[in-house]
Amino acid sequence: MKLRIIKNPSILLRVLMGGVFCVAGLFRLFVPQMALDEMANLNLSALLVFPVTAFEIVLGLSLILNRYVKYTAGALILFLFFALTRGLAIGGLGLLSAAGELFVFNVNPTDIFMHLVFLIILLYLFLTAIPKNSPDMPSDTQQN
Repeated sequence: MKLRIIKNPSILLRVLMGGVFCVAGLFRLFVPQMALDEMANLNLSALLVFPVTAFEIVLGLSLILNRYVKYTAGALILFLFFALTRGLAIGGLGLLSAAGELFVFNVNPTDIFMHLVFLIILLYLFLTAIPKNSPDMPSDTQQN
């Protein structure tokens, strides 16, 4: 019997993304100096620390609890898009010169988390892969 998560990977993805945002918000709550440093690095007001923290915790819980998922995901997409464009605008070409860091495994929280995400994706692909000659696999003559 296959797990429900394997049949519907959006459950796992939703819970994991919710966890990421909840933990990020809680981290800001318990380590406020790093949150203030982050705002300073992005040239944003320190007054945004509390609203960003609340935003991440509330929307993270919304994903975990499967509430208003479409609106929550939309708000988080805009939030991440803003953060990425802001970071790119500030970091500029310096980010390109440091791109090699992506391919070197360092024992730090970022690399551990990134590789954990890769592991989860690969496990899902492994567990749900359809063998080439399986009756479940559409043939070239079948149309979608």
